[in-house]
Amino acid sequence: MDGKVILAAWNLQQSQIKQIYATTWQVDEHFILKHTENKEQLQRSIVIMHGLSQLGIPVALPIPTITGEEYLTSGDSDFWLLMNQLPGDHIQGIYEGDSEKTAYRLGEILAELHQALRQLPMVSGVKDHDFTIEMSGWVYEVYQQKAQRLVPSEKVEAMLAELKQIYPQLPRQLIHVILTWVICCSVKAYLPDILILI
Repeated sequence: MDGKVILAAWNLQQSQIKQIYATTWQVDEHFILKHTENKEQLQRSIVIMHGLSQLGIPVALPIPTITGEEYLTSGDSDFWLLMNQLPGDHIQGIYEGDSEKTAYRLGEILAELHQALRQLPMVSGVKDHDFTIEMSGWVYEVYQQKAQRLVPSEKVEAMLAELKQIYPQLPRQLIHVILTWVICCSVKAYLPDILILI
């Protein structure tokens, strides 16, 4: 990727660019540039970001290109989104110190996000994703590697068994899946009363 060529779409070709993830770059410590090959998912994300912003949730919003587009299309399958970088730092050491207090605060933030997502209309193309499959699969493996000492396995397995039983009856809405799992595993076997999809 030639970052300077891509950034010219926003007249930022003189900016400093640093790759921070496989598909994400920091631009001048003020912006985030993301790349995707999934146009439909990108468009859904933009709709959700605007909806959350209108509800007062702090989100990174798309910065239009100099031609007024919300994202840049490069070739047939490369799509680039430039957003403002939100203030703050990533949480470090969530498995150290007072992890219960951290998990509780994350749960409060997640609840605010889910309440806002509940107010949004369902976005076209979102699938009814079986959350229990991910929770029992790769996410559970991460729990075993990183968080098992915080919550005993038998409590997490009991929570998963209960969730699988009530899952079909839960209302459907958008959720932030990964953060939901972190909270469920960090706060002592709390089961949410709603199910949300993303």
